[in-house]
Amino acid sequence: MSSIPDDVIPILQSFLGTEDFIQSRTVSRAWNQDHVRLYDLVYWNSPEPVPKCFTRVRLGFKARDSSLKGSKILFLNIMGNKNITDEGFSYLEGIHTLEMSHCNQKEITNNAFSHLKAINTLQMCYCHQIT
Repeated sequence: MSSIPDDVIPILQSFLGTEDFIQSRTVSRAWNQDHVRLYDLVYWNSPEPVPKCFTRVRLGFKARDSSLKGSKILFLNIMGNKNITDEGFSYLEGIHTLEMSHCNQKEITNNAFSHLKAINTLQMCYCHQIT
């Protein structure tokens, strides 16, 4: 049986929707270990919780605080999302990197940042809000 070249896998994955990407993990143990890129950035545009297998996430405009509940996100990009509040930050205690440039919303206060104890990198370019 021939294998799929490693440089083709990301191209194939780019055509999969989120549910199909998750389901592809169950094809076989070899596929899961060798081909599914768990650390690629996933675009999540749903109020449903982000599956725990995704650790690098870019939230879309439909994502809400509930999208972050129970997640294991290490890298999160919320740039342009206006639905994340202080509550959403409470689900990010283990986060490493947070990208929130162009984030100007009153729902995120100083209290939100008290939950980010393990954060290494916080990107807040062009954030002109007063908290």
